Amino acid sequence: MVDGSVKRYQESLSSQTSMKDGDGASEMIKTRPKFDNIPEKEIEFLNKEYDLVISIRFLRREFLSNMASLVKPHGFLLISTFVNDGKHTYKNPRSNSHRLELGELATKFRKGFEIINDEIELIEDGRPVNSFLARKKI
Repeated sequence: MVDGSVKRYQESLSSQTSMKDGDGASEMIKTRPKFDNIPEKEIEFLNKEYDLVISIRFLRREFLSNMASLVKPHGFLLISTFVNDGKHTYKNPRSNSHRLELGELATKFRKGFEIINDEIELIEDGRPVNSFLARKKI
């Protein structure tokens, strides 16, 4: 995405994320996001489903529900990003909005996905990441 469309995309995500409250946790509503203000050629991939969706060291919470809708039934979702593990302190990413909380992904994807792996690992510089692999149910 180029020429300012990242900002338009982020604005669209924040206005299109659909959530509802169910038994104490948020669960995803199966709706396709609308991207009226982004050129179709730049978001074509968001209107498809994939066997594997990967997100490495990138966290935009408002995109998690949309990310789930990109996974085909029986497809896989792989996420590995920074986490507040309660044991390690580190400077970057500075903002907690760019760090997961322990168990956040398991809570987010427990309905609709079979969790295969959910663990905390240390990357080469000693910072903790949550490595998460889940398979979408039918």
